Amino acid sequence: MEWGTGKCWEREPSETPAVQEHLGISVKGIIITIIDHILVFILASFFPMALTITASQGEQVTIPFRKKTMKEEDAVIYKNGSFIYSVPRHEVPELLEVNYSSVQLQDAGVYSARYIGGNHFTSAYTRLIVRRCDSQKWGPKCLASCPDCKNNGICHEDAGECICPPGFMGTTCEKACGENRFGRTCSESCKEDSGCKSYMFCLPDPYGCSCATGWKGLECDEACQPGSYGPDCKLKCSNCNNRGTCDRFKGCICHAGWHGLQCEKEGKAKVTLLREFRSKQKSRN
Repeated sequence: MEWGTGKCWEREPSETPAVQEHLGISVKGIIITIIDHILVFILASFFPMALTITASQGEQVTIPFRKKTMKEEDAVIYKNGSFIYSVPRHEVPELLEVNYSSVQLQDAGVYSARYIGGNHFTSAYTRLIVRRCDSQKWGPKCLASCPDCKNNGICHEDAGECICPPGFMGTTCEKACGENRFGRTCSESCKEDSGCKSYMFCLPDPYGCSCATGWKGLECDEACQPGSYGPDCKLKCSNCNNRGTCDRFKGCICHAGWHGLQCEKEGKAKVTLLREFRSKQKSRN
């Protein structure tokens, strides 16, 4: 799928039926967020700080919108098209926020911000995705422990698998694909001369949407600053140990004999297969 300058790629469907089932929900979110993503640059009075936000049930969540233009009007917040609250015109802050101290499933939805005299086309949008389990838990009763999803991978609450960000792969998203590469086996690549710049990836819920690794911004056209890496540049690698170096696409690049997210572990990295992880989980339960 392609709209405007940004591109949206769906992750290859997982072999797990639960993930395939959620893919349909994710596609609906893709259509909503990407279309609004384009319109917001043209007409909106507020900018969304993120197109999607993912949280686990019970976590603290902030949904921020940055003011783009000043108007002598009240600002209003909506959820799924229904009014939530307003801010008097003389009190509209630079950063308009919706806050939840303990987010619940019913809080999930599409949030929008605009001035009261505006409309759908002048609104900024962010979709909040809420996992039905507490953080690091999955299963019908949310009793099983999730894998240690690295590099901002998200644990699927029904499948117990890590949904890896674009540019990472592996059972726990521990392996970086490198510049301009993505996919479940890092076999896909961005063909343009600019690489994955301006690419927006929308993966199955509960992941949501993000830029490719090494890029950030609503148009995914801003390179990560030194010390940051990954999709939307949310990950930090400014403290790579043992002479490791920070790469904005991969994170810490370790010297021979060292591994770990910060090159803090000595020796060769051990790869744990998903079946081994689940076998250990069953033995513990």
